[in-house]
Amino acid sequence: MVGHAPVGRPRTSWSAPHQLQRVRRRASGAPSSKRCAVEQAVRRQASGAASSKRCAVEQAVRRRASGAPSSKRCAVEQAVRRRASGAPSSKRCEAAGARAGAFGLGVHRQLSPTASCQPLPGSVDLRETRTVTDPIFSFGLLADVQYADDDTHEGLDRHFRASISKLQKAVAEFNRHDLAFVVHLGDLVDHDLENATPVLEIMAGSVAPVHQVLGNHDFASSWSPTGRSDSAALIKAYGMQAAYYAIAQPGWRFLVLDTNEVGVIAHPPGSTEASEGEELLARVKSQGRRNANPWNGTIGRAQRSWLADQLEQAAADGLRAAIFAHHPVFPDHHDNLLDDHELLDWLAGFDALKVWFGGHQHAGGYGLYRDVHVLTLNAVVQSTTNAFAVANVHQDRIVITGHGRQPSYELVIN
Repeated sequence: MVGHAPVGRPRTSWSAPHQLQRVRRRASGAPSSKRCAVEQAVRRQASGAASSKRCAVEQAVRRRASGAPSSKRCAVEQAVRRRASGAPSSKRCEAAGARAGAFGLGVHRQLSPTASCQPLPGSVDLRETRTVTDPIFSFGLLADVQYADDDTHEGLDRHFRASISKLQKAVAEFNRHDLAFVVHLGDLVDHDLENATPVLEIMAGSVAPVHQVLGNHDFASSWSPTGRSDSAALIKAYGMQAAYYAIAQPGWRFLVLDTNEVGVIAHPPGSTEASEGEELLARVKSQGRRNANPWNGTIGRAQRSWLADQLEQAAADGLRAAIFAHHPVFPDHHDNLLDDHELLDWLAGFDALKVWFGGHQHAGGYGLYRDVHVLTLNAVVQSTTNAFAVANVHQDRIVITGHGRQPSYELVIN
């Protein structure tokens, strides 16, 4: 599976044919395009023919009357044809190639509102053959609201109190769409479960059901003797059915993970879980990996077994699968899961898995590992600008429409 541009495809150039035409024109004595344009204008004035601007207006009127698509729609259709043929947009070739080289395998398409397309030689006019279909279903995405009644953390550009107004705007936008559900990818609060009350009240105003993912900050507590909130208390307060669970949708199975299950954040010192997390953290540090940080974790053996069963059953049922987790897993980053390399290599062996959605890394990001898209959402709490997205699921792709700082993506699904 690849995205917009296949790996290894040479960069498209539109200049060579034009140069060849100029050589032929000089050899034959044919006038240049500039001279042709002048002569055509003179003939048009002499004959009373309409100017190009008048022609454009008349064409637009005729187009509206006949139902033909506008030039903006044509540009979209040309982009579709380009994707079908594998030819990259001239403005995106260099960026796509850089991403392909970085990930070594393939690229997604990051949508650009300013990108323009030129028709491909020999392309088919899809205005007569293709109709735009509605998504099978849609859902809302946001991560790291991280609310607290605290001052802004200037050094990290985190605006804790501002998360209230940002979340209100996100929910209002979600309610404008027909969403199957909304998922928040962890760190609902910066610390202390008491801070969850105002944000949960805002989320209760969502028309679509809201699903929570546990993040590392959700466990931070100023009041607990251990400095950690109890997992069971979080699950109850957030209205979760369990720390990890499945969400069924037409053609898809979404799997919510608890990536703090093994680590030093979610468990009191001296507990079996904390000891296991300390051993894993020490091993990752000994390997010199930059994600060897105490705020990272991973899934335990029981959860891994559950995840394997879910992915195998999804494949048997002819379903695709996606994961919602707090921690990202790819590309390499200091905020990744502690065992990111091993876990992702194992997961890529399941044919049903198509996407990993994560948070935690506040700047967001994207990677493609074999056939698995890894999309990390920008954090709501970060900076003064909001960040959230609406995902539209089609038969062969998921279109991510970003709002605020969140970029838009098109994830091609095989």
